[in-house]
Amino acid sequence: EQDNTQPNNNNNNNNKKHKKSTTQPPTPSTLDERMLYLTTFLHPFRNLSYLYGFNNDKRMTIPSYIIRESLKFKNKDVVQVSTVLAHVDALRDVLVNCYLQTTPPLLEQQQQQRHGSLVEGDEDAPQQQRPKMDHTTTPSSSSSSSSSSVNPFCRLEVGLILRNLKELWVTALLLATLAEVESSNNSITTTPTTTSSDNVNRCMEGALQFYHDIVHTQKLDGCWRVRPLLDGSALIRTLDLPRGPIVGVYMQEQVQWMLRHPISSRSSSASDGGAGDGDGAGAGGTNGLSPSSSYTKECELYLKGLRERELAAADKKEEKVEIVV
Repeated sequence: EQDNTQPNNNNNNNNKKHKKSTTQPPTPSTLDERMLYLTTFLHPFRNLSYLYGFNNDKRMTIPSYIIRESLKFKNKDVVQVSTVLAHVDALRDVLVNCYLQTTPPLLEQQQQQRHGSLVEGDEDAPQQQRPKMDHTTTPSSSSSSSSSSVNPFCRLEVGLILRNLKELWVTALLLATLAEVESSNNSITTTPTTTSSDNVNRCMEGALQFYHDIVHTQKLDGCWRVRPLLDGSALIRTLDLPRGPIVGVYMQEQVQWMLRHPISSRSSSASDGGAGDGDGAGAGGTNGLSPSSSYTKECELYLKGLRERELAAADKKEEKVEIVV
């Protein structure tokens, strides 16, 4: 009986190991409707806070107080609402500066259909329209005539925002779009060629282009799951760092370098065992590629250069102090 049951146990163990080894790709970030309702209601109070405690030495934001004390929601809801409201303004700035400075082509077509198409040679005719959304075009790849009014897509800036928001970035993006729609409608001057519906279409098309660039063009969705190429012990050993907060500083520099230099098919190798993410996320994004040894060495050289410059600056500062003394 023992001999008959032992093969079955071995088969079960093999099946468990096979299930652990086959990891599925992470699911894309989606909208959290409940969190969107909460943050939309609390958005006007995001910069307000009050003092409490025996000597009024503690501070709490008004949204956190409403969620915790009035609504009696869980602490997880307090953290998520605070996270979205803390970064929605930064996401809105990117949306406005990179996507809403010019009239999107879809809105331009709607305005022409409503008020009549522009005659060729008209002085008011737009010289250059924003390129239509596709899988290759980003604001940074626009022509020179449109780049003067639209800032290029900054992968580092957007990546750092997404690393703070994590899965909530879709909710924060829609909240930022709603805030921009409301602000634009309040300050808009109604003219025969501009209406509130045009403004809504302009903001929504810009937000869709922003979402498309994050997910498909730049592949930044899931960038917070990417593991650093070098862990704390490797940084201490490679850069000869003392243990302490300075390790965290160089860890952040490493993350920023990976966001600025996303891994590509040319710098990856399927047979080369890099320090990639277990869920298939590539360095600086989720393109499913594993970093090669050359990619890791480039990051090491960059960090070593930073360390050398920091030590040289410290030595110069000590020399100046000695001279003054």
